[in-house]
Amino acid sequence: MSADRAIRHADDVERVLASYRDRIGLAAEAVPTPALLLDRPTLERNIVEMERLVAGGARLRPHAKTHKSPEIAAIQLQAGAIGIMTSTVWEALALARAGTPDLLVGNMLLSEDPFVQDLNRRWVPPAFMEGGRPQHLLGTDGLGRDYLARLLYGARFSLFIGFAVMIAHLEAPDHAAFFAPHMRHERQFLQL
Repeated sequence: MSADRAIRHADDVERVLASYRDRIGLAAEAVPTPALLLDRPTLERNIVEMERLVAGGARLRPHAKTHKSPEIAAIQLQAGAIGIMTSTVWEALALARAGTPDLLVGNMLLSEDPFVQDLNRRWVPPAFMEGGRPQHLLGTDGLGRDYLARLLYGARFSLFIGFAVMIAHLEAPDHAAFFAPHMRHERQFLQL
């Protein structure tokens, strides 16, 4: 995006935001639709409930992917979260510029693309063996793809399946208790 276009885009965003600022705090029935509404007491109750559910063992580092909001991140940190996780460096940068401390980018940081094929680097041995290269710690396969990059990329799906199976086998009351804070008052969050 060119600098001129970026400035015009920022001006457009500011103009749209300005047109909605006077609607903050109105009753849900008074807000023109479609509109995404956030019920702050419900949000705060859900944040406290998540902290209560992990109390005594784990520490919570909520993901900012759904809210992308420094204000909500601040509420989560004030409630006891140890930090905030983002999916991209750009999300982390936006939150950092707004003053959010202790950010973790939860995306894979790989030096190699797990799908790139390079026949000139086929069967490179691991870095700890003779002929190995430090940029390919676990070596490469017959198509020249980096084993470590493929292992880390594939682990995402394995971990997802493992957690899905674990959640599916939870007892019903525990399962409901885990998701209950997210399910309450859903109609207060969104008005169509």
